[in-house]
Amino acid sequence: MAERITGEKFGIYTKQPLDIDWRLAVCTTSISIDRSVSEIEVQDNCSGGAVGREPSVISNSLAFEGNISTDPGVAEVGFVELNEIFNAKVKAEWKIENETSSILFYAEKAFISSLSAAMPVGDLATYSISLAVDGPLLNAEPS
Repeated sequence: MAERITGEKFGIYTKQPLDIDWRLAVCTTSISIDRSVSEIEVQDNCSGGAVGREPSVISNSLAFEGNISTDPGVAEVGFVELNEIFNAKVKAEWKIENETSSILFYAEKAFISSLSAAMPVGDLATYSISLAVDGPLLNAEPS
């Protein structure tokens, strides 16, 4: 029987250029992956005028949301630092990993393409970040 997996079993981690170890993007509450392939329309003499489609460029992006914390742990990247990384336009390593340290997706080079925050009265302050992946999105960290 198939095992159902819930979202809280996954974290998104980063290793910025000066980091030695991976750090958790603090208090992530949801993670999403968007992958798409653009297409090229092709038509040739053998198709009888029918338009065919061929795959072209693959685009990958990761997004995550979390709770803003005033005291991120040593192995965490807090909201303030994520904002600094956004402002610096840094390309770095990012990965989604589950609780057994199995990598689901790994990006060697990705940068924060959007960052937003919400501070609703009477509720938790939250942030939302999108990452643009420069290159392939792998399912294992290269050795």
